[in-house]
Amino acid sequence: MTAQAEHAAPVQRLMMPGFRQPAFITLAVLIIGVVMALTSAPFRSYDNLYNDSRNFAFVAIMGMGELLVIITGGIDLSVGSVMGLVGIVTALVLQAGHSLWVGVGAGLGVALLCGLINGYAIARFRLSPFIVTLIMLSMARSQALIVSNNKMIYQFGPDEKLFGALGGGKLLGVPSVVIVMAALAIILSVALSNTSWGRYVYAIGGNEQAALLTGVPVIPVKVSVYVISSLMAGVAAILMVGWLGAVTNDAGRGVRASGDRSDGDWRRRSHGRLRNPLRAGDRRRPHRDCSQFASPRGRRPLLARHIRGPRYRGRDPA
Repeated sequence: MTAQAEHAAPVQRLMMPGFRQPAFITLAVLIIGVVMALTSAPFRSYDNLYNDSRNFAFVAIMGMGELLVIITGGIDLSVGSVMGLVGIVTALVLQAGHSLWVGVGAGLGVALLCGLINGYAIARFRLSPFIVTLIMLSMARSQALIVSNNKMIYQFGPDEKLFGALGGGKLLGVPSVVIVMAALAIILSVALSNTSWGRYVYAIGGNEQAALLTGVPVIPVKVSVYVISSLMAGVAAILMVGWLGAVTNDAGRGVRASGDRSDGDWRRRSHGRLRNPLRAGDRRRPHRDCSQFASPRGRRPLLARHIRGPRYRGRDPA
């Protein structure tokens, strides 16, 4: 038994069978909710639950699209700016007297275009997701400012009431945004767990080069992931504008998402050593114990003296 296995064995014995970290987090949130409901009457009131669920749904819809990007090991910083641009375009089309569905289609079309630009630049030209989406963040925010002429839009034409009901309405006491969120969550869950596209998404996130060698269409799948991320941001923007009843070019500012892997790790995984995906028992090399190279004063490793040059030799660098 290796040292890693011996270290992991006590942890596994403490965990309940079939439970993972997300399950424990969900259980902790449920316990907190039950305790708060028992100790605070305003917390368990219908108005509070209604407002909390509605406010949470906008972020959850956007987060579901970002989830796909994170699974593939990427990052999308542009979702907030895409939300602002989609909200402005949708509001302007409605203000011009067009129907609700034309306005929604125009907004989602803009989101689709932003996602295609992000996905194609990242997948086809192998550019850094951090840089590409950061550029899109600036471009979309600038376009929202130019298109709106830096003015608030609060008139939505003949379908204003229907547009308001789309984002601020309710069905059987449940906010319409929550219903949309639940429907999108079910569709996404089924797509990830029961379709070949979902398996491809996980395969790319695990090892992109290995997925490419096994015949996974990496470029189309990665493009679709960024397209869905932008579309989800667009849906959240349309619902949010309908609920607020007004929109400015500042909408979505501060809404960013970061992946659980750094940009440098993404590059190392994409351009590093190729592993044979068909070799049985392929495992990563275990972590080496480098404690013997530690400095006596606990600052810089002694090995750094030889790497950095002769001027560090003979003394412990600060």
